[in-house]
Amino acid sequence: MKWDNEDDKRGSHSEWNPIDMYRRLWGEQLGVYIFADKDHDVKYISYTGVDGMRDAIDDAKSLGKDRDAALVKALYTESFDDAESLAAELIAKYDPPNNRT
Repeated sequence: MKWDNEDDKRGSHSEWNPIDMYRRLWGEQLGVYIFADKDHDVKYISYTGVDGMRDAIDDAKSLGKDRDAALVKALYTESFDDAESLAAELIAKYDPPNNRT
């Protein structure tokens, strides 16, 4: 399922970035990250807490969760609980294929 830009209105967010550039562009914020292909078809959604976005994305990539993905986007949250609940909502909505494996 393609990313719905209405979901960007949930708070502050990054733009879509090439999946190999996130380390240079982002800090260690709390939030949800989304992997998608070049057409914005969502492939994987997860969240991070105090460890930060960079380490969480590294971990997901090492597990192959970036399969068929070319882009990554972040939705920033105020707390770990907010990130966890937002990720659950988005996973239910998009049913990303790489979340099933």
